[in-house]
Amino acid sequence: MKKTLMVLAAGLGSRYGGIKQIAPIGPHGEILLHYAIHDAILAGFEKIVFVIKRSIEADFKTAVGSFAEARAEVAYAFQDEAYLPEGYTIPAERKKMLGTVQALLAAKDVIAEPFAIINADDYYGRDSYRICAEHLDAIAAAGDPHAACMVGYKLQNTVSYNGAVNRGICHARNGKLTGVTETYNILPTEDGRIISRPAEGQEAVLDPQSIVSMNFWGFQPQVFANARTCFDEFIAGLPAGDLTREYVLPTMVDQLIRVGKLSVEVLPCDCTWMGITYPTDREEVSRGLTALQRSGFYPTSLK
Repeated sequence: MKKTLMVLAAGLGSRYGGIKQIAPIGPHGEILLHYAIHDAILAGFEKIVFVIKRSIEADFKTAVGSFAEARAEVAYAFQDEAYLPEGYTIPAERKKMLGTVQALLAAKDVIAEPFAIINADDYYGRDSYRICAEHLDAIAAAGDPHAACMVGYKLQNTVSYNGAVNRGICHARNGKLTGVTETYNILPTEDGRIISRPAEGQEAVLDPQSIVSMNFWGFQPQVFANARTCFDEFIAGLPAGDLTREYVLPTMVDQLIRVGKLSVEVLPCDCTWMGITYPTDREEVSRGLTALQRSGFYPTSLK
């Protein structure tokens, strides 16, 4: 069965300080997406859809396009040209995109098969793609249009020691996701705890063994219709002139689970996760990927 990998690559990279999706990271100038594409194709993904901003199209295609197109069917979608509810205009002063659900909807006309979603600036580990691909095959064969999956990681393996991160903390029962709590400004402390310091509200201590969403989802194309309904509701509830609020995939999934329109299998993964949120994360990730190439896990040069 044909499967697609959707790559979310339209983020501003404001904390990183540049277009981190195409920043060289490997020993021969590889970027994180070279590793993701390599691993996804080994797992059986045959098509890749990149969701980007129109302003980075040329640079992105130079850095990633030829590499991907030599290995898979490739399509592009542009988040800044994505679906918006009739009558809504993005305020001219707004610098952020409207969130990852808007990115999902940007690709609704180029995906008609089961698909996975990943972030462009995360290294998920090779086995995560196999786990997700196998489950996409299973849910498609079962014929349940509301079935989906999520590759989950332990919170303690996903924090950055260089600054705060946001994570969707997952709640599950009998292997099924029952809800996702989007949790902001998570960071480790010197005494070994992991805490959340939201801009509004009280500081909270978090369980380091909690399963979190790293935005690695597996969906069927029926999700687009539900995503559009949810996005319409989000836009309708935005305060006039709002310039920062976003509607993200964990929040949408949580809503759809609660109304019985999505059933999400949690797929625990012991893979090593690495990500670049801040410039200082880059050196650590580079060391990890260089070691994997030198060990023979990846070809000497992926480019």
